[in-house]
Amino acid sequence: FDQLYLLSDGSPVYQGKALESVDYFASLGYACPALMNPTDYFMKQLVVMDKATDADGVARVEKLKKEWVQHQTLPQIKSPEGNTKLADYQDSRLNFIGQIGVLAHRNVVRFVRDRLGFRAAIFQTLFISLIVGLIYLQLDLDQKGIQNFTGGFFFLIVNQTFGSANPVFISVPMELPIIIREYRAGLYHLFSWYLSKNVSEIPMQILLPIVFFVPAYFLIGIGHGFDVYIYQQIIMILVNSCAVGLGYMVSCLVRRIDIAPIIGMIIILPFLLFGGLLINSDDCPKYFVWIQYISPIKYGFEAIMKIFWEQVPKIACEEAIENCTALTGIDVLKNYSLQSRSALGDGLILLAINIGFRTIGFIGLWLNLRKEG
Repeated sequence: FDQLYLLSDGSPVYQGKALESVDYFASLGYACPALMNPTDYFMKQLVVMDKATDADGVARVEKLKKEWVQHQTLPQIKSPEGNTKLADYQDSRLNFIGQIGVLAHRNVVRFVRDRLGFRAAIFQTLFISLIVGLIYLQLDLDQKGIQNFTGGFFFLIVNQTFGSANPVFISVPMELPIIIREYRAGLYHLFSWYLSKNVSEIPMQILLPIVFFVPAYFLIGIGHGFDVYIYQQIIMILVNSCAVGLGYMVSCLVRRIDIAPIIGMIIILPFLLFGGLLINSDDCPKYFVWIQYISPIKYGFEAIMKIFWEQVPKIACEEAIENCTALTGIDVLKNYSLQSRSALGDGLILLAINIGFRTIGFIGLWLNLRKEG
């Protein structure tokens, strides 16, 4: 874009050429770091999350407003034709689909320009994948391997859950003040923003699980054919997306950057405890059974366990020197009480939980805004 307009609480802070904005802020003592997206930097300077406690932020914004008033006197807009009346102009707004398209494009452009953030996400994902792969390097399919494979699968699911939800707990509350201001100004419908954000982030929810799982799959030695890889990869993508949905739900309900991560961890920990490994599903206390039903970790873990162990017809065991806990993959699933559904059923439940998380997040945000007037 060529022209940039920056507002804070309805007051102009900058209006002019986008290329000159960085120099303007630098002249006021707010130089944008070399490796940071200027748009993100400007928003960081203009958005005050809690005016009651952030006195420095309030003072900074007021200074920027005053500096702009002193720096620039906006020229009066002249009509292209002297006899043109204001009534001749008609107000027009984008329809629902058009709003989604514009907002989704804005999200994509912002993401593409943040090359450092993209590279950091790829590097972090690949690094963790290699570490996990080296820890569980080429596991043997024997009695000890049962525990190793099971632990590896559980960690893959837990990593996708924590690693995907944590950034959302922080990023969404930072974005919401701007979105709420634009929504109240009548620029678009709240659902248009919410849906466009969900849609525009789908590619990353597919790419990152692939970058994570491909190296781990080969290093661990999961094997058993291309079908096993594809099905497990789909489950990893569903778990990743479900965790992002959980992040949306928590951050839209809480909306405070200092509290959302805490609430998020409080919710995820029970999902972890009742995820199918730390306690057998059949031994779960009746008053906590409901947690299992909504735990994406449980369904993700169940699914990849079923996909793998159902392809194992025999597990090596020397009965004379070791305790043979399971002789087939089906025996392993029985020991962990993971035979209640098919892997497809687990995947569909993950999809339903994902939609449920995102729906609750939108309803909570909408109700909060209605209460605030």
